[in-house]
Amino acid sequence: MYFKENIKFLRELLQMSQKAFDKLIFPFYAEDTFVTYKLENGKYRNPLPFLITIANHFHISLDKLIFTLITEDDIDKIFPMRKLDYFYLNFNRLKKYKNLTFNDIAQQTGISIYTIINYSRSYKYYFIKLDNLYSISRIFGSSLDDLLSRDTTSN
Repeated sequence: MYFKENIKFLRELLQMSQKAFDKLIFPFYAEDTFVTYKLENGKYRNPLPFLITIANHFHISLDKLIFTLITEDDIDKIFPMRKLDYFYLNFNRLKKYKNLTFNDIAQQTGISIYTIINYSRSYKYYFIKLDNLYSISRIFGSSLDDLLSRDTTSN
């Protein structure tokens, strides 16, 4: 995973300190939380909400932010807004489409069935580990962006 290097690249591209980057990307957090420092140094147990915010801000793919090194050419490509709110809708839609049970998904991903069942419910706040999200995306044959973006096929 390359998100630590990519965050540093994006911050340096803007010629900003970690504190200034925090103010730009995460203005809703207290100034002394050091979000960028913690992200660049792998200090968060669940960095996904922060990664979604960064990907949305720079209009880059969440898959790109996490799995490949970003270049300046990647910055201007437009991708859909990603939110954790969309995850359970897409999870349930893809589960049904692929004709998988909770047990099938749990066995194929190594994620506990309890966690898989929770992912199918509409919770306001999720704690989805990046590894789990990646495993689920592979089972469904989708990208992280597809799992976290608004489903336009059901409209």
